[in-house]
Amino acid sequence: MKKALVVGSGLSGSSAAYFLAKNGWDVTVYEKEYRVGGHVKTAEIGDIKYEEYAIHINHTDSEDVVNLLQEVSDWIPYKHIVKTMVDGVPLSWPPQISELNKLPYWDKIQEELASLPPKPDSTNFETYAISIMGQTLYEKFIYGYTKKHWGVEPKSLSSSFAPKRIDLRQDDNRYLFKDSWQAFPKFGWSKVIDKLLTTYPIKIWMGKTIKENDVDWDAFDAVIVTAPLDEFLNREPLPWRGVRVEHEYIPNYIGKALPSAQLNYPDYSIPFNRKTETKWYSGQEEASGTVITYEYPDPSFKHYPVDDVNGENRTRANSLKMELKLKYPNAIVAGRLANYVYINTDQAILQGINAARKAMSSC
Repeated sequence: MKKALVVGSGLSGSSAAYFLAKNGWDVTVYEKEYRVGGHVKTAEIGDIKYEEYAIHINHTDSEDVVNLLQEVSDWIPYKHIVKTMVDGVPLSWPPQISELNKLPYWDKIQEELASLPPKPDSTNFETYAISIMGQTLYEKFIYGYTKKHWGVEPKSLSSSFAPKRIDLRQDDNRYLFKDSWQAFPKFGWSKVIDKLLTTYPIKIWMGKTIKENDVDWDAFDAVIVTAPLDEFLNREPLPWRGVRVEHEYIPNYIGKALPSAQLNYPDYSIPFNRKTETKWYSGQEEASGTVITYEYPDPSFKHYPVDDVNGENRTRANSLKMELKLKYPNAIVAGRLANYVYINTDQAILQGINAARKAMSSC
């Protein structure tokens, strides 16, 4: 029987472990926390479900991801709508022309849109944003949010991740995502992780941090690492940005408190970046009570890699992957932490599936 070690029990690690165990592998998972799940964990207050580490909507066009998730959970169809508070009014995100043309400063916005360059300016994040929506919309929707979130001026950030985050629409489609399958797990993400790790025999060790020297590399046919590689290899830490969450329980509240599941606050004077309300997509619309989650920027959490305008952090992250693979040919990297990337839930799951397939094809 082939043996695999999986370092980390988030979506990538748990998906890889599930896929390998389903195919007859002897799988061991190490998790440094005393609870599996990584960045996806569900909790309850007064019988109202909420996400401990903020919002995670699964949206995908991948049949592999859909098939795996439907094996381990029932799903509630849900299409995500985001709004941004601009001058005290919740407007669609991404911005919609049909809403913007009702604003008192529409004439200025229209002039700026008419003078946009023929293609985006990718010099940095700020130039990219301004080049696709103009200065006014950039200042209203993006500048304060981005500066709060990253703790730096947006012009010091790379434009590489901007195309995935910035858009200006005129199709009246208020849904954030356009994927063919969009849903939320009926019983929460924690139940999904539990099923991934218990449906087939998998040995799980929790509360134990594993680094390269702790692994008996010859004892495993494949070692799938989803932990941060700077920690795993004992190298200089890479910079991250994250969010600190605070949850407000409102008892005896019928219906929903927010105008959408996610409400962004780009005003730099407001300390949090956004509010979310799980009740929008958890299937508990008629339940009494709700939970509002506030997300505050916090660099002590590893949620978002810092892609600086010079690309130095990305270069270091790639060198760590090369170092690991050169030292240990049976090592496979998967997940956002190990790859130093911001990815959605479906991408994390697919990376786990592909890591498992890579392990199987190499043995």
